[in-house]
Amino acid sequence: MLFVMIKKGHKYFSYNFFVLVLVFYFALFFQKGIAQCAPPAASNCDPTHSNSAIIMDTQTNYGFTFDSFSKYSGGITYNGATILKVKVAANVGAPHPCKWKLVMIVSNGGPMSTPITSEWETLVSYGLPGGSSKPSIDLISVKVNNGCSTPANAGIWQQFAANDGAVLAIIDSPLLNSPGFSTACSGGETNGEGTYLGADYNEYSFTVDYRIAPGYNYEPGQYQIFIKFCLVEA
Repeated sequence: MLFVMIKKGHKYFSYNFFVLVLVFYFALFFQKGIAQCAPPAASNCDPTHSNSAIIMDTQTNYGFTFDSFSKYSGGITYNGATILKVKVAANVGAPHPCKWKLVMIVSNGGPMSTPITSEWETLVSYGLPGGSSKPSIDLISVKVNNGCSTPANAGIWQQFAANDGAVLAIIDSPLLNSPGFSTACSGGETNGEGTYLGADYNEYSFTVDYRIAPGYNYEPGQYQIFIKFCLVEA
């Protein structure tokens, strides 16, 4: 609480200003094996963790604390917050080439934690019941890119639909796009057999940015959502 005393003539007017802190937390979870997060569409890729995996060695939890007018209006951005590295091997003897997809899935903890599917999960509420609205899932923006611009909507800010379980595609092409020759890019959404280890790093690694600009209409409190990265055979 900030207390300010202002003198006007021979009278004093006192004003109390309460800085309402709106804190957002979200945790990033990921699946290490391509067969873990959804049933694969085929069996042309090797499902073993030793040969196929998604790797995230960056920080897994980020907090957005809005405690000033500039942060409320301008927002907070984390650039390069998540770096994903992918390796996908083929299933030896499979009848067709290996093809995969990579997507982001947002969650507010499900109906047990948050019955309203469009809202972030409430950890602590500082407002009055029935007051201002709580943040909706589409409040967070994400941007994905890599050295070859292979992601769908590469370098463009996107928002999830305001619904628990909403999905945004990183790589999800219906066509097979094998990596480019040597250090060259494929020119499309690379989704064939390959690895981030070596010359094709730019096609098998991804950088994710996050941004929240809440404005002034939300009920102060602490909220969280989760983002899962899912790599699975397509």
